[in-house]
Amino acid sequence: MDVRGCLHLKSAMTALPDGGLIGVPEMVDTAVLPCLRVAPEPEGAHVVVLGPDHVLMAASAPRTAARLAADGLRVTSVDISEFEALDGCVTCLSVLVPGP
Repeated sequence: MDVRGCLHLKSAMTALPDGGLIGVPEMVDTAVLPCLRVAPEPEGAHVVVLGPDHVLMAASAPRTAARLAADGLRVTSVDISEFEALDGCVTCLSVLVPGP
């Protein structure tokens, strides 16, 4: 898979709770991902799944957050502008901890 104009794959797209993908087509080859949901802004491609219907996103992606909320997801938005200034995102700040 070809990734362009970003640091790594999770900068171009991430998974949603239902197993679908959201991303920015300009950054990732969508030919192999015909079901990719397009984020209205680049920061909207950065999603951390918190539960079966709950995601964490940066406050800098309000249009994506509104779209995901309209689709029935609970969206928690956080201001990470200081990290974004250094090309960071919520996926960079997250750690997956397996449940019991």
